[in-house]
Amino acid sequence: MSLLLALTLMFGSTAWAAKPPACLKVTQKELADASPTQVPAAWENLRACDAAAAQAALPAALKRTVVGENSSEFAIAAINAGGDVAVRDWVSSLQSDDRARTIAKLAEACGSGNAQVGAFIVNTQAVVGDRFWTEPWYRALTTCRTPEAQKLLTDEVRNRSKERARYFSALEVYAKNLGPAAIPTLSDLVIGTADQEELVNLVSTFAYTTGLGSVEGQNPEATAAAVAAIVKLAPTLPPKVLDQARITLMSLGANAEADNIAGLRYASAKWPDGSLHYGLVVIETATCKRGKVREIVHLGEISNPGTTWPETIVAEAESISMGWTYGLAEACKGTGSNTVFVTGGPVSPEELATFHQEQTTAAQAKVVSKREVRVEAAIVRP
Repeated sequence: MSLLLALTLMFGSTAWAAKPPACLKVTQKELADASPTQVPAAWENLRACDAAAAQAALPAALKRTVVGENSSEFAIAAINAGGDVAVRDWVSSLQSDDRARTIAKLAEACGSGNAQVGAFIVNTQAVVGDRFWTEPWYRALTTCRTPEAQKLLTDEVRNRSKERARYFSALEVYAKNLGPAAIPTLSDLVIGTADQEELVNLVSTFAYTTGLGSVEGQNPEATAAAVAAIVKLAPTLPPKVLDQARITLMSLGANAEADNIAGLRYASAKWPDGSLHYGLVVIETATCKRGKVREIVHLGEISNPGTTWPETIVAEAESISMGWTYGLAEACKGTGSNTVFVTGGPVSPEELATFHQEQTTAAQAKVVSKREVRVEAAIVRP
């Protein structure tokens, strides 16, 4: 082949390759003239014509869109087309509410199986660093259940960030993402700390593994696993954290299990027989037929095996006290009433004696025609 012919072929080929598609000017003008709501469709037309030109136009096109359903779909399409950088910069530039809504839509796309969006979300953490956990980016991991997303969450919660807000937020998303598969790690985290604030948050996080409050609804099998884990951990928990364990169990509908940890919560007040005791005093007062006032001070206690919480005992104290016999008003043919006093929580034998003495002393300060102090048998509240 002659040199002239070779040069002719080379330059001819270059000129042909550099020639823009016939549709380029038309689609570029369409995008330039598009209204904010028309931008996504116009950009797609440009991309169908010339992918490189569409990539170059993407940052400006995103900025011109109206934030909403249309723009979220546009962002997803742009990610699918390799426009990660432009989309990430655009999302970061949005107002906080708009950013949160857009990220939520990206999360839905990942949750629906869009692997490219899932990779985009995980890669964003490497790009923006700590901002991933302070901005709504991390919430996209709630329903983005790719192996990479779950590893990112697992590493974060095991790292136990010293920034409490970040750590606790990551725990919530981790539990929601992995569901019951998160329970072993949550249990390990509970065992591995003595920090009460952290323990309270960890115990409350078990509820998120069940789907409680989610669109999908609470999962019975996951609920059973979460309840079993909390019950197993309960003997290791300090009183304040047991209060949270009770709240969490009740939120999951495990009321019997919640009641059963009352004994652990008030273990320091247990008597030698293992039961909890509440001081109970009933002042029985009668105005007799001839106008004289008589009084009986009934001293006793309520015994419970540790399966009932104090507020329940207190609320039921008046009805429980009917286990004793009263007949003063009938005996003197008058009218009468009972006043019931109960301790706010379980007491030791010494505290019970003090409570009885205080109530007796207070009763003796009143002037009556006749007073009797009567020690009653304990009433057992199952």
